[in-house]
Amino acid sequence: GPIANLREKGDVEGLMTLAGQHRTGEGPHEKDLGKCLECYLAAADLGSAAGAYAAALFHISGIAVAIGSASAGSVIRTSSR
Repeated sequence: GPIANLREKGDVEGLMTLAGQHRTGEGPHEKDLGKCLECYLAAADLGSAAGAYAAALFHISGIAVAIGSASAGSVIRTSSR
């Protein structure tokens, strides 16, 4: 899918744009917070501090993830680097 393709290309900007489209439902993609988070995590994996920060906010607020999930600490630590 589009997220995997952008990840493979190392396209952080594309992932962040796609995340925004999934967050708001604007553009060619419908609102899907799970896919939005997936984009942010992929961007974070590619070294994006903005992607890591956005993913951390999802974890802190419990949006699209369970509060206290095992990955939350990892994402939050990554965003603080």
